[in-house]
Amino acid sequence: MSAILKAKGVPCRSRAGFAPYIHNNQSGDHWINQYWNEKEGRWINFDADGFFEEEDLGFDQYDIPMDCFDWSAKAWLDIRRGKVDGSRFVYSDGLGTNSLKAVVRGIFYDLHALMNDEISYRFQPSYIDGKFEKLTKEDLIEIDELAMLMLEPDLNFDKLNDIWNTNRKYRIMNSPLVGDWDNQYIIQN
Repeated sequence: MSAILKAKGVPCRSRAGFAPYIHNNQSGDHWINQYWNEKEGRWINFDADGFFEEEDLGFDQYDIPMDCFDWSAKAWLDIRRGKVDGSRFVYSDGLGTNSLKAVVRGIFYDLHALMNDEISYRFQPSYIDGKFEKLTKEDLIEIDELAMLMLEPDLNFDKLNDIWNTNRKYRIMNSPLVGDWDNQYIIQN
C-alpha cells in the first residue's frame, strides 16, 4: 500500500508494530501504513490488511488512533521498564516467540521502514538473528536509546538518519538466503 500511494505522489510510509485489535489478549506483530494529511497536518494510520467492522474495533481502520496500535518502540521500553507484561506481544513465527525477543524484530522492521527500506518478515540484523539471548547489557541499552528516538520519529528524524548512516550493524541483515557466513566480509570491513 505504501508503494502504491508513493507512486501516486502521496507521502506514505509503512510502520511495524503490534496490533492488539486482531487477537484476543495478545498483540500480534503487524504492519500498518501512514499517509501524510496536509490539511490536518498529521500522519494518518491505517490498516489495509483485511476488513474490520468499526463496531468491533471501536475505531476506524482507516484512521487508527495512535494509542490503538502497539508501536514497537513503546512496547520495547514498556517491557524493559516493567510497565507491561511482555508475553502479550507475540511474533507470528508459530513458535510462541514473545516479549522482548518478539519486539526487537519490530524495532528493526520499523527503523528500516522509517528509512524507506521496508524489509521482509524474514530479515533481521545479523547481530541479533538467532542471538537475542547473547545480547549484552550495552546492546540492550543501545536499543533502548534507539527506541526512545523512535517514539517521536519525525522530531528525531535527523538523529535516526545519522544512526542509520553510521551504525552498520543495524543494516547488515540475515535472511533465509543470506546468513552470518555471507556477512562475515561486510562485518569485518
